[in-house]
Amino acid sequence: MHATTVNRNRTTIGRLAGARRSSILLIALWSIFLLSVFAVILGTGVRQNIVLVRWLDERCKGRLIAEAGIRRACIEIQRHTKDQFHTLSQAWANNPAEFKDVSVGEGSFSVTYTRRRPDTAQEEQYYGCVDEESKVNVNKASAAVLTRLFAALGLDDVPAQDLAAAIVDWRDADSQLSSTSGGAEDSYYRMLSPGYEAKDADFEIPEELLLVKGMDEKLFEEVRKYITIYGTGKVNINTAPKPVLVALGSSEVMADRIIAYRNGKDATAGSSDDNIFENPVTCAEVLATYYNTSDSDPEYIKFKTAADQGGIAVKSTHFSITSIAGFGRRTDRVVTTCVVDLAGRILYWKES
Repeated sequence: MHATTVNRNRTTIGRLAGARRSSILLIALWSIFLLSVFAVILGTGVRQNIVLVRWLDERCKGRLIAEAGIRRACIEIQRHTKDQFHTLSQAWANNPAEFKDVSVGEGSFSVTYTRRRPDTAQEEQYYGCVDEESKVNVNKASAAVLTRLFAALGLDDVPAQDLAAAIVDWRDADSQLSSTSGGAEDSYYRMLSPGYEAKDADFEIPEELLLVKGMDEKLFEEVRKYITIYGTGKVNINTAPKPVLVALGSSEVMADRIIAYRNGKDATAGSSDDNIFENPVTCAEVLATYYNTSDSDPEYIKFKTAADQGGIAVKSTHFSITSIAGFGRRTDRVVTTCVVDLAGRILYWKES
């Protein structure tokens, strides 16, 4: 009887020990599983952090490479500080050797812009900077100039007039409508959601135009190539594109003549045979002589009237630079855009 009891106890103890060992094994397995899960989660986080750090590092290097392009362009612009005129044939405006795919460390930069051909409307790529005086200054231009610009870009007459009036109302110091058939002041903007008021001061960045009545993103993308907030308000006739020349008061025929004269015999802008307007006062006479046009030609008279109003220049004071940097094998690019004056001072800076 005693032996039987002992055996039973031993069996019970053995079962308890086995159960305990099973529990310990189960706990161990669950611990290993949980640790494995934590390790995977931690490893994933570490890998993500490594990828992020690598991306930030490459992004930083790309920014420095793009900045190198900006600095190179500033140096080229400063070389032309004392020039009596600025043209598309000068190195700051068109110099692939200095601005196209320039190697910097493991990457490269290109300082580039596009320009629309007046005959085909196709965009051509140039390697250099854009002078801001080739554009219409929205802080200085009259409603008539702005209206002609928007009409030249395809806007119908009435919307063009309304938008021009709204721009004048936005920047002028009063709260009175500048036109009885368009424009917008505080009363209009307060009704928007969210509401705001007309600025009654100059535009500080071009994107501010998106706040003005009649301007939307699609139209702004078309307009932004032809407008500026920098400079005295005069337009460099040596570099202005056709819509800007038309905005100044030239007819389309005369604008084509101006561009053809500038492009020279090879009909290519920015080449060595380009003709140059050296004096804003004599621009009309130069064209009349070149095309053998009499003083009574209506096209000549219209352009001379615009020239006599003092809105034409032959030299620029501000330049925009777009530097596109690539790094290693990455397909994305760092794009840096800035505006500088002739002294190289940076007035605007944007990265994307």
